[in-house]
Amino acid sequence: MKFDEALKQAYKAYQEAVELNKSEKNRGHLMRSALFNIGLCYNQMEELDKAFFHFNKSLQIIEPENHDYAAKTLFVISFLKGRQNDVENAKKFYEQAKQLAERHNNEMVLEKLKMVKGLFLDYDLDLVRKTFEFFKERGIYPDMESYGVSVADFLTGKQDAWGAVEFYRLANEARRQIKRGEAI
Repeated sequence: MKFDEALKQAYKAYQEAVELNKSEKNRGHLMRSALFNIGLCYNQMEELDKAFFHFNKSLQIIEPENHDYAAKTLFVISFLKGRQNDVENAKKFYEQAKQLAERHNNEMVLEKLKMVKGLFLDYDLDLVRKTFEFFKERGIYPDMESYGVSVADFLTGKQDAWGAVEFYRLANEARRQIKRGEAI
């Protein structure tokens, strides 16, 4: 939660990866990971345009090929665009993530995409609840906490107080489990 420090470290990691010899086999992976982490920092800081820029830039690094990474990043962008009320782009990135996740059997991304569809594309909270059931069954409490707050904040903005309370409660439940050491 120390975003300024995390951002400095992520930029430093990116710069060091860029400076590696181009024949270094991990160079692309390191650059991509650093850009993704920069995007995560900006996302947490609510600087969504900067987050999108870095997530998108990380997708441009295609070597070495990593379908799970690409599907995860496309999901994150889709969720981000939904939060920005950019439904057209949320849907575009949702479709790309879904195709890639289905092709490579990425269950985690497919489950998380239910949130995008349920919140931003169809407004069906039952789909969102399915994602949270998945998190709970698998003990993925950090995601349950983080997305619980995001979903609750979104629902608060939609004037859905009951829905917001439900997801704030799920976030609090996840926080308790994390403190107990139950998190993956």
